[in-house]
Amino acid sequence: MNPKNIFLTTIILMAFLILAVPANAAELPSPGATPDSPLYFLKTWKESIQTFFIFGFENKAKQYLHLADVRLAEYQKMIDKGKTKIAEKTLVKYEKQLYKAIQAMSKKKKAKDILPLLKDEPITEKHIGILEENLQKVPGAGKKGIEKALETLRKLKGAKKDETVNWQTYRNEELKFEFKYPKELDKQFISVVSESWPSWPPKMTIGIDATETDFMCEENPNYKDESGYGERERVKINNAIYCVTSTSGAAAGTKYVNYTYLTIKNSKFITLTFVLSYPNCSNFGEDNKLKKCEAEQKAFDPNKLADQILSTFKFISQ
Repeated sequence: MNPKNIFLTTIILMAFLILAVPANAAELPSPGATPDSPLYFLKTWKESIQTFFIFGFENKAKQYLHLADVRLAEYQKMIDKGKTKIAEKTLVKYEKQLYKAIQAMSKKKKAKDILPLLKDEPITEKHIGILEENLQKVPGAGKKGIEKALETLRKLKGAKKDETVNWQTYRNEELKFEFKYPKELDKQFISVVSESWPSWPPKMTIGIDATETDFMCEENPNYKDESGYGERERVKINNAIYCVTSTSGAAAGTKYVNYTYLTIKNSKFITLTFVLSYPNCSNFGEDNKLKKCEAEQKAFDPNKLADQILSTFKFISQ
């Protein structure tokens, strides 16, 4: 073959390999060839070529995150097959890809250049959820590798501002779990209820074993219970599904809203409950204060608060 044609064919092949990198999906990607396959080396060879022809710290970091996604899919496949030894080795490779992503991001000088990389943060939340679920299933020897990978993942999450870093920690020694919560909301016109109607720290309830197929949410725009009237709806926040019930009542010019979030974490039904108070903005005579009150209450998202609290939930190792 003519040397020029060989060169053009090589360039076309490399372009195909680079463009073949898929975007991160909501679920783990298909693992393709797995580490127990005799042809697995061809897959890793292809990945090495793809990575070599990807330029720029940001693009490199995205590629390493994608490869970490693939390694985790391979790991899950090996766990499902009962090949724990191969799974443990695959988890080490997964962690290496995460470290490479962290290193690539750290070469960006400004935080504002790093943060966009994690705008699709569900990939890290997804991995944390999968590993925490396996932490409850694998034998004792395999737990250390998972815990190490989880530590690396949390470092990766730390590349963006962690709003929970200075939160309080609630620990339940009897049921062996903990979570973090804000001491207060740092809001002028919205407050946690912690005295006359105790709900703070939020109440966390651990339910029975569950899978995604067990999750049901009977939506109702006219929901009513002993705490008042409200609604129940199914909500997706950062790749997590919640059944959200909110009911409200009023007293002395203030509205009290009781929020309940039901979800599945670590193969268990988890329920988070808390109460917030919203003063009636019309009670503020000053026009400027009235507008501030209305703007703050309109902008506030209780779903974000609940998701942040639940993202810190974890079972305590024995």
